[in-house]
Amino acid sequence: MNTALLACALVAVTATGATADIQGFATGLSRDIDDASVWTVAGGPPRNFQGDYYTTSNNCTYRRAQAPGYAPNWILVLNPHHIGRPSAHRGCPGML
Repeated sequence: MNTALLACALVAVTATGATADIQGFATGLSRDIDDASVWTVAGGPPRNFQGDYYTTSNNCTYRRAQAPGYAPNWILVLNPHHIGRPSAHRGCPGML
């Protein structure tokens, strides 16, 4: 009986096309490059920032990741003690 209920619940969830929207990445995306600023967190690095690490005003530290010819991505550093910064906390977005 429990197996049948579990199977029905699994079918119902997968049939609805439910997907996880982690930090809004699955919604609101645009092909227009100017709309990329929507994903920029207030207080993020300016476009001409050249450093490898950036720390926000709420003590979240990010490292630059950039492929040639593309705009930089900023990835959260969970344990940035090697550069003298505090550990990431629950309120830090994974990317800028």
